[in-house]
Formats: sequence, C-alpha cells, structure tokens
Amino acid sequence: MKNAVLYMAAAVMLIFVACKKDKNAHPEDNAPQPKNIANLQGEWKAVSFLTGNGGPVRWEPVTEQNHIAFSFNGLFTSTNMIFDTYDLEMVSGTWSGDTVLTLSKAAQPQGQNGFFIINRLTKDTLVLSNGYCLDFCGTKYTRVK
Repeated sequence: MKNAVLYMAAAVMLIFVACKKDKNAHPEDNAPQPKNIANLQGEWKAVSFLTGNGGPVRWEPVTEQNHIAFSFNGLFTSTNMIFDTYDLEMVSGTWSGDTVLTLSKAAQPQGQNGFFIINRLTKDTLVLSNGYCLDFCGTKYTRVK
C-alpha cells in the first residue's frame, strides 16, 4: 500500500511538470480555476493521455473519441464510462488540498465507484488522474465550445 501511495504521488507531480503551456494562449485561459462544480460544468473532449511505458513519461494523443460532461445537478455522461453521477470532495491527508472526483452509477451498489484526482482545471483544460492507477497515468481534456 505504501508503494501505491508513492507511485501516485510521483504520477501527480509528473503530470504538473509534463503540462506544456500554449504560447498563443491568453494568460487568463491558463490560469487555474477553483475546482468546483461551476467550473467543471460542460462537455470535455479527451485530447491526450500520460504514459511512461518503459520510457520517459510523456503525453500521447488519444486514439479514440472520448467525451465527458458534467451538469450542475450532479449528472455525468461519457462515451466510454458507465458512470452517470459525480461528486467533488476536497481531501486532506495524503493528497491534502487536492480535489477528488468520484463517479458512480446510480443503479449500482455502493463501492462500485471511479475515483479521479483533478490535477489541473483551467477555463479550457481539465487534467484527471485515475485514483487507482499505480503507474504514470492521466488524461487531458479540452472544453468543447
């Protein structure tokens, strides 16, 4: 378990380091937003994922279409996930100050949830890492306008 926490901490740090800044973007577009429902609302399209398969950790473009959407009332939709509701929670302890995104399916028993750490949220970018991932993993989304 201790190794899992260490791997997750390393993955989170690498996600922050690996994010490139767009030189043509306006500074306010890249400014971090509060990780709350109001800023998360809307549709997002996956554009890249973080990988470290036997080599350096890097962002690779996604190969299949993946859209996710968050509504103001806690409903979640996705082209690739079975979940239909979401909740946000600030965490203390290991990931103190981070925001955990919990996805669940209303018709499923408790405990069958997906847990993601919101690593970055700006006006147009969302970076999530899977709470169960033991290796370098994360997905970068851009807001669908």
